Amino acid sequence: MILADPDEEDLLEAHDLQKPEVAFTRGSATRRADLRRAHFASATTAIIVADQGVTDPDALNVLKVLTIEKLSQELEESREVPPGRNIYTIAEISDPDNYETLARDAMVDEIVSSGHIESNVLVQSALNHGVSTFLNEVLTFNQHNEFYSYRIRSRGSLSDLTYDQLLPVLRRQGVLLLAISLECGGNRQRQKEVMDSCGLERAVLTNPSSQTEMGYRTRPGDLLIVLGESEAHLKKAIRKAPSDLDTMRLQEPPKTLGDAAGAPVAT
Repeated sequence: MILADPDEEDLLEAHDLQKPEVAFTRGSATRRADLRRAHFASATTAIIVADQGVTDPDALNVLKVLTIEKLSQELEESREVPPGRNIYTIAEISDPDNYETLARDAMVDEIVSSGHIESNVLVQSALNHGVSTFLNEVLTFNQHNEFYSYRIRSRGSLSDLTYDQLLPVLRRQGVLLLAISLECGGNRQRQKEVMDSCGLERAVLTNPSSQTEMGYRTRPGDLLIVLGESEAHLKKAIRKAPSDLDTMRLQEPPKTLGDAAGAPVAT
């Protein structure tokens, strides 16, 4: 469902969205009545793009997010949606300096700074040739590589494992682990507490390098960010994880007394 002010036909044609599965409602996300007409109560995710036709698109997006959060709260209080239901918000910003404002004041779940990403890609491509080609490959929907995220469940088979333990388990099924993201249910205060208690300096652990990051063990609620051929491959990898872990442990060489004690065995 698309909620926007422009003319429906022009918008859908300009973005190649004239498809049966795409519905359009004319209006603004700053108005709760328009959100209701767009079947907001049945939505699970809201994507708020920056309107480059206004003077301050970031300020407008803050207003949209606050309206969405307020309506979500009202729907829960009136029992029009299940208790605890919280719509996931993804907002685009034009000015990277507004990142903290959106994250702190508007409580956006994910923020995308397209201009910042573009400039970083250009710089990386200039310094390391081929980077943009790789990014185009993984960011384009195709039969080989797509991004997926998997939330670790309580007492799940992928809980209490390090990055280096998870990497070969998923790779056995054709899934590449890119990062572990400490989500903490979107609670940034809780996220900071976990980071402080574990001695972590970042919440997204990709290519862990320090001993602290390499020693971090997954917790319920953490997200695994992966590259895979399909969602079916990811589900298969998760389903086979317990047996693959057992197999890998059996293949590990037995530890000697010296290994256990951290010192060579005297002979």
